[in-house]
Amino acid sequence: MKRIPAAVILFILLGCIGAAGCIWIEPIAGDWVVSGTEITVVFHNNGTGMMTITGTAGTIHIALEWKKVGERTYTISGSDDDVNFTSGTYILSEDGKFLHGIITGTASFEKKD
Repeated sequence: MKRIPAAVILFILLGCIGAAGCIWIEPIAGDWVVSGTEITVVFHNNGTGMMTITGTAGTIHIALEWKKVGERTYTISGSDDDVNFTSGTYILSEDGKFLHGIITGTASFEKKD
């Protein structure tokens, strides 16, 4: 029976550890709604997202960008040709189910189950 060189085992082990780091999902990633509305928001793990507003005039999609700036703290910004999303800083609740804007008047988000 042939022995597998230690370098090969180390390479495989390091590859597995690296892959595990790449699949970390930020708590903000997922499907959300703007509190008190039916406006849907999806935050992707890569720092992008999409807000979808559907009304009598049709559907508007607003591309979003988010960035983690601290423990449970994110900046979110976005715009569309017709609509500007109020950019701001948001704090994720301890249970990960709510994002609250720290500036009065900004939207709050609720995570969908």
